Amino acid sequence: MLKTICLTALMLSAISASAQEWMKIHVQDEQFDGSWTFPYTLEHISHYDFSDDESVIRLHRIDETNESTTFIPFAVEMLDSITFDNSPDSYGKNKYTVFAMNITIENFDTLVCYYNNPLYPNENGARQDWYNCYVSVDGRGQYPDYSGTARVRGRGNSSWRWYPKKPMKIKLDTKSKMLGMGRNRDWVLLANYRDVTDLMNTYAFICAQQMGIPYTTSIRYIEIFVNGQYQGLYQMAEQVEQGSHRVDVADSGGLLLTIDTDDGDNTWKYNTDTMCFWSKVYNLPIGIKYPEVADLAERNRIRDEFAELEYALKDGIYDRLDSLLDIPTFISLMQLNDLTFNNDFPNRSIFLSRDVGGRWKFGPAWDYDAGYAFTGNQYTSHQFFSQIGSMKVSPASTRYYYNAMFRSGKYTRRYIEQWNSYKDSLLTVCWDETMRYVDGMRTKTGGLSAQERDLLRWPMSDNYGERNPVDETTKMHDWLQRRIDYMTTQINNFEIPSFDDEGYTPEPEPEPEPSEYTDFYGYPSGLNIDKLTRVGTQSITIEYDLSSVRSMSKQHIQLDLDKILSAFAETDLTDVNQLTFMAYDNLATHDLTQHLSSSDGYYMNWEGQACLWQAEIMQCKIGWNASGCNLTFAYTGTATSTDHCTASVFLVYDSKYVLELKMNITFTGSQWGGWGW
Repeated sequence: MLKTICLTALMLSAISASAQEWMKIHVQDEQFDGSWTFPYTLEHISHYDFSDDESVIRLHRIDETNESTTFIPFAVEMLDSITFDNSPDSYGKNKYTVFAMNITIENFDTLVCYYNNPLYPNENGARQDWYNCYVSVDGRGQYPDYSGTARVRGRGNSSWRWYPKKPMKIKLDTKSKMLGMGRNRDWVLLANYRDVTDLMNTYAFICAQQMGIPYTTSIRYIEIFVNGQYQGLYQMAEQVEQGSHRVDVADSGGLLLTIDTDDGDNTWKYNTDTMCFWSKVYNLPIGIKYPEVADLAERNRIRDEFAELEYALKDGIYDRLDSLLDIPTFISLMQLNDLTFNNDFPNRSIFLSRDVGGRWKFGPAWDYDAGYAFTGNQYTSHQFFSQIGSMKVSPASTRYYYNAMFRSGKYTRRYIEQWNSYKDSLLTVCWDETMRYVDGMRTKTGGLSAQERDLLRWPMSDNYGERNPVDETTKMHDWLQRRIDYMTTQINNFEIPSFDDEGYTPEPEPEPEPSEYTDFYGYPSGLNIDKLTRVGTQSITIEYDLSSVRSMSKQHIQLDLDKILSAFAETDLTDVNQLTFMAYDNLATHDLTQHLSSSDGYYMNWEGQACLWQAEIMQCKIGWNASGCNLTFAYTGTATSTDHCTASVFLVYDSKYVLELKMNITFTGSQWGGWGW
């Protein structure tokens, strides 16, 4: 009977559809107490039919060869009505509306799905796999509707690995505007699973625009269905990439880079990947986002050009840096990351670009759901808004790239003035704009709002109990007020050095002569040295029994450097003032995490990639120092007796390698060791 009613409705509708542009499927979902409309351009639809059990109505679409290939399913029990319509003459252009999207994956009924998500077709996930799909977007009268063919895949790192609500990326077959955003093929769907407020990225992006950070992404909130299954509230954003409506640098000669430990594949540690490299001066993990680089010579040229910027930062001379870098955008991005207390800063999601003949610009801003004093982990808690104090960007330590310029009085003055120019707007203009999106998310459509439906689909609780968006948004506002007050006090008390102050610019120091020696990866050493010497090499083998190592969060295997340094017993270490640790692994299926902790409490975390760092030490002698120092490895996966890695420790004296210690580390036993931060 139901099938007959639906067919009759379709036939009657078709009579009036011949001159219409759109067929609109109106659905209701009692479980999530809402209603949605999904538009389909009629030129793509060939015919309709039902599944054998009559529970699903299927819209067959026409492909580029004019053959019916796939179908777009809707459960009959969810079907409310079908209408036919033309595009309106005008639109409301209210970007704060919550929109709707349906993604139908080709041959979805043959896929085995986890979390009711076909983008997760097995227990290990398949983030990198693309699936052909058909996308329908309801502009809800605010922007033009969209329907068309595309591909979809998973995205993200920790958000993909740890959370059931999966972020996605779609690539349209044809460049199109989307909900008022600039024409492009690539669009990102952020899940924001651990961010109950759904505002952390939004607020940061709005602040970025207020602070003058270039190319900041536009966003829209959107409820998403995948193959007719409700997936929750997502944040649609422009992907960070080169393009006229994205990072607008020239097709020929423009550059887009990122500082990100998650870029590169397993060959990165050997520096044979043409799309990423370790930088010369600060050993930063650099990914090349644009252009596509085909050979190492071109990659090394980009590395050399980036080194010019690094040397200028390290020299601390304002006018020299100003010739290479748009300093205001650099300052703004540093202040934004400090404002949001971003745990991913400084070695994740830091973008910078350079147009032909122009200066480097830092931006756009990206990825802030690990900010706001995030103190939890992926398993047991997702706590934010606790710690107020502490700033990474400050004159306290000028050895890092983001602090090096605080040796310049001219730069320090600019840093203070720039913060004071927009600090008062961060919790007025920026917060007010953020709350306009909240109004849309909390407007009830049906019996629930989009935010309430999302929490029903993906309940959020942890060791501290359930959390809700209203309470968390209040906490966020209060925390930001205290954070801004704290930063204002700290920044306005920065000491202004006399070096390179207003009216004084010292002569730039000459560039060091290139070294004929190479570093661990075969590049010029990057050390400002006249001679590189190695007086010896020793090797040891260390085995670890993993039977007692079991954790689902942070469990590390520690190497006692007291024991390691005993291998240098015949070397006089009295005046050694620096330790350089370099590590790489040869595991085909496992990632290593390397940590280096020194007595002053500094903690460096390079997850899943090779580690190359230098750490100053307070004292150095046989036996290390009074408080000790541990070199820490963490691994993911199930280790077996065949798993091992190789690491090298170099002692450095007066910028010369004194001695190299090679370690062969073998994992024995079989346990799962998770990682976290």
